Amino acid sequence: MHVHWPSQPMDVMSLPSLGVSWQNMVLSQEFVQTGKESDALQYYTSLYPTMQSSKNVRWTSYMIMLRYSSQEPVAMHLLIAASLIDLTTAHDDNMDLCRAAQAHAKAGMYLLEAAMTPDAKHDPVSVVIACFFLYRYMAVAQEFNAVMMAKWSDSVFNYVKRNRLENLCAGTGLAARDPLTTHNTALAAITHEKRSHLARLMIWIFYEDIFASIRGYGGSLARHLCAKPERAREIFQYSGGELESSWGAEYPEREILDDVENAPILTFLYDTIPLYAEVNKVVDSSQSSDADKAAVEDKIEKLEEPRPRLMINADYMVPFFYALRIYCFRSFLTDDCLAIPSPPVIQSCVTSILQLAQRSLSRGLLDPMRARFQWPLFMAGIETKDTIHKEWVQSKMKTAKMSMAFQTVICLEEESQRRTPMALLRRILGGQNCPGRSIPATKPAMAEQEVAMRAIDGYDAELRGINKKIFDNPELGYEEFQAHDNIVSLLRSLKFEVTPHAFGVQTSFSCEVGAGGRVVVYNAEYDALPDIGHACGHNLIATSSIASFLGVAAALKSSSTPGRVRLYGTPAEEGGGGKVRLIDAGAYKDVDACLMVHPGPPMPPPRSLDYHGCCVPSGSAYGRTLASKKFNVTFTGQEAHAAMAPFQGRNALDAVVLGYNGVSMLRQQTRPHDRIHSVIMSGGTRPNVITSFTKTQYCVRSDTLKEATALETRVKACMEGAATATACEVDYEVDNAYADLRPNRTICSLYADAMALPCIDSPVACDFEHAPPVPGSTDQGNVSYVVPSFHGGFAIPCPPGAYNHTKGFTACAGTDEAHKLAIDAAKGMAMAGLAILNDEAVAAKIWEEFKANRALDEKELY
Repeated sequence: MHVHWPSQPMDVMSLPSLGVSWQNMVLSQEFVQTGKESDALQYYTSLYPTMQSSKNVRWTSYMIMLRYSSQEPVAMHLLIAASLIDLTTAHDDNMDLCRAAQAHAKAGMYLLEAAMTPDAKHDPVSVVIACFFLYRYMAVAQEFNAVMMAKWSDSVFNYVKRNRLENLCAGTGLAARDPLTTHNTALAAITHEKRSHLARLMIWIFYEDIFASIRGYGGSLARHLCAKPERAREIFQYSGGELESSWGAEYPEREILDDVENAPILTFLYDTIPLYAEVNKVVDSSQSSDADKAAVEDKIEKLEEPRPRLMINADYMVPFFYALRIYCFRSFLTDDCLAIPSPPVIQSCVTSILQLAQRSLSRGLLDPMRARFQWPLFMAGIETKDTIHKEWVQSKMKTAKMSMAFQTVICLEEESQRRTPMALLRRILGGQNCPGRSIPATKPAMAEQEVAMRAIDGYDAELRGINKKIFDNPELGYEEFQAHDNIVSLLRSLKFEVTPHAFGVQTSFSCEVGAGGRVVVYNAEYDALPDIGHACGHNLIATSSIASFLGVAAALKSSSTPGRVRLYGTPAEEGGGGKVRLIDAGAYKDVDACLMVHPGPPMPPPRSLDYHGCCVPSGSAYGRTLASKKFNVTFTGQEAHAAMAPFQGRNALDAVVLGYNGVSMLRQQTRPHDRIHSVIMSGGTRPNVITSFTKTQYCVRSDTLKEATALETRVKACMEGAATATACEVDYEVDNAYADLRPNRTICSLYADAMALPCIDSPVACDFEHAPPVPGSTDQGNVSYVVPSFHGGFAIPCPPGAYNHTKGFTACAGTDEAHKLAIDAAKGMAMAGLAILNDEAVAAKIWEEFKANRALDEKELY
């Protein structure tokens, strides 16, 4: 049903108490309420996982948030998104509910981004409510990776800081002494009755931001508020009067007592949560000392266990206290102590959490207590040695994201017989780097990754130099002599053994490092286009592949890991089929994986396409291209004088025109993804001579090489008919066929996971189901038919209209920013290459997928 937003803004708190009912909530005029939205609102009002400050849910902060949200689409979209994504856990991750949640989240984030700009006039209360539900949604939704969550978390922090919302207690205490408070227009617009609401909301997002930092992202807002604890304490105390001041005479007298009895719980929550931030600060700082650790441990020891009378919340807070002790214990362990037994105090914490959870979690999936226990159960589950307890904890994990993280940590610790380092555990909680599935997380592998990253950064001057040389000296296919010589010279100057003029191709080369094991190849392209130079950015392709090779080579040299990495110079991609010649020469016969990346213009805005893992992608890990076949058509006729004896001639130009018109008619019966292009290369010399010779070049493209071959046959039939009709002879010169690109999805996932790591921080899209084929072709497609292959894309800054193969793109490919982005992509490829070399399970999965998905074998292609 459609519901309507009133034409004039309403005073939310003037609505009668009946207005909190989800059945008659007044919503935005652009908001369409279906059954899913109604279910979400009903779930929110009764079972949404909250820290209730009253026995009667109608008087909680969450119902006040609902009343504000009903007037603001930005908040309501995100409230419903958070409720729907939480509700999916009771319906086996129902995809319809997931998609509805994603739709509301996207709409809400789009509106929130606009509302958080400096010139926006949105009510800060509604914006902060929207931020709170964004945090809750991101913590559960699997399409968010930690990097994008960190960026949104920073946006929340910047909004709070820019509007100085921490000064909302103006007129009392420290805030009253802040001269900037009186000049804050955002705060000046907040009425007194709204300030207690905003104070409580600041505390809620303060908590959420610290939890985000535990998962490996966020924490900026928490650090900002903790920097002046007296101000944060004032906000907390000021928020205590929220309910009574909000409802006035409507506030039931008995609820005031409930609020007083709940005060110790809220106070304990306020005192406990910031200690997580202090633990993380000590762990993340390279300059922290044993004294810093002892100081944090001392603060935790001084906390008193919460023992309020309202046990529904005490059952939550007590295990939260124990979870903090386990978290601190594991965080402060050094690498050589990760396998030590749990001390008695930590064993006691584990036992207490499990006992309280078993007592409280008795009402099924749709119980808010289930969500409140997720974090304590996670910490107890990974610390206990009892297999039965681990299985029970796994059964109580509420979200797929938390469940996957728990399974990953358990598997890691069973294999290594030691605790997972806390830095890695936090990345896993954030949805990054799931070892065994993608980037390896064993200690040796992590060390190699660090060596590779440092090596790529260390070769920055050399990489910039070779990029500039290739860009400044564009050369056509099979004529890239300067590029060939410059790259070979660079590699030799770095003490690598290089084979120039490799595989019988003058402008190809090969370089290898390592011994035994698997073989990973990086392809370097460096040919340019006629007249417009590096309009396809092949200077960046060469640079990124060289950088990846240097990184992996350094990692292999630093360890005893078997494996080899190669760098191939692959000339003449722009129509010359350089990689086809390398395939024919056997270059890829012993290769386990081949990787490269390609630059392009910026990706579309996030609301125009479903992205997996990020909101504003820096590129794409997965993308297919079309297969293409090129051939020249020559018609041979008979010369004659066009005026005196035209009847003695056979007009080859007529044959070209007739064949061209036949193809034009053919297009009506081709499929939407089929493409046919042509150009007349020779059409005669003089109009008074019947043309005896013509030459036309045709190119056909389709989804697969098999389909392109079928389309080629149909085009040639038009040529045969034209030859018959004009009594001319027709001949064909067939050029290299470019197969459709078939990226290996496992390698794509490796790359996407690597690009999302904090050391790269450049998340890419990786949509296997909805990404349309790129309407171009590459000879990397031919490579993908013979070995598992990867051909990612990275976006470089370009003005509108500056697409590949235009002069505008040439200018963009030579910029410093483009170089930096190519290096980011190179780091992602290096991490993926190391995973292939190091991880037996990953390598087996790559080949299993390759063999299962290959529709054409080498004989059919060649």
